[in-house]
Amino acid sequence: MTDLQLAESGLALSTSWKNSSPEGIGAVLDAIHDLGFRRVELSYLRSGHLPELRSALEARELVVQSIHSPLPSRIDVVLPGLPSGNSYALADPDEATRRGAVDWARWTIDWAARLGARAVVVHLGSLAAPTPQRTLFDLLRQAAGDSRVEEFVAARDRALAEREARKGPYLAAALRSAREIGEHALEKEVAIGVETRDGYNEIPSLDELDEVFAATSGLPVYYWHDVGHAEKQRLLGIAPREAYLTRHAARLVGVHLHDSIFDRDHFAPGRGETDLAAIAPLIPPTALRTLELNSSNTPDEVRAGADLLLRLGLAGAGG
Repeated sequence: MTDLQLAESGLALSTSWKNSSPEGIGAVLDAIHDLGFRRVELSYLRSGHLPELRSALEARELVVQSIHSPLPSRIDVVLPGLPSGNSYALADPDEATRRGAVDWARWTIDWAARLGARAVVVHLGSLAAPTPQRTLFDLLRQAAGDSRVEEFVAARDRALAEREARKGPYLAAALRSAREIGEHALEKEVAIGVETRDGYNEIPSLDELDEVFAATSGLPVYYWHDVGHAEKQRLLGIAPREAYLTRHAARLVGVHLHDSIFDRDHFAPGRGETDLAAIAPLIPPTALRTLELNSSNTPDEVRAGADLLLRLGLAGAGG
């Protein structure tokens, strides 16, 4: 893949790749620009990055395609108007806590409108999990190929039943938050992408996405697919990987692309075990594409991953 092919594709690189960098926003964006990307998703930025963000983007002629809420993810400098509280508490039954999280999402939407981003990716929250997901994966790892598979299935089914019994007030709070965020997004002409959740205790599940869309009818609230999160649900036997894409394709606004190895994800494509070729035909041409990686990936691995996505037809078209 040439620099021109990457620059003219629809593929953005998330700033999550540099989320552990102590450097200023200019250095973070330089690393992305130097690899040939001309589109970015803003994610895992500090509040100290925000004062120079717009000028740094303009200097490098980078297009902000999407923003991952909350922005910022970490407060190191208190800025005027910056919300306080738990930015991920959109499903908290405590109304004051939930309202604080909604304020943070609105702040993020305002930044998206200011920077010309087309979408904001949102996590709708979670309920406390009696059985940690790590425990389920540990049991699944031990069960592979032997009789302990029954122990895993029993633990998974028990965990899902516990979630179902306790979800009521959390789901209701999440739906209220989705509606309020969607109303603000409509005013700002920004799309909201409700992301596939990583943990079984998070909201929404595959079925609960239908409730989200019903609660936000008439508002720009859509689905954002995360390949690695869907892969984890497939491995746990919670939902087939393709189920999200086939069931909600009409509402798909964007996708996070990366590779995974069992319960670990955010690797560059080609470093893991996910069948990305099988996913390619399920993603509509209009969907936004973000390569969402962690800092363990080297620049060469990032570039090789982008090259693989281009060859698979997953990089999308610019414009």
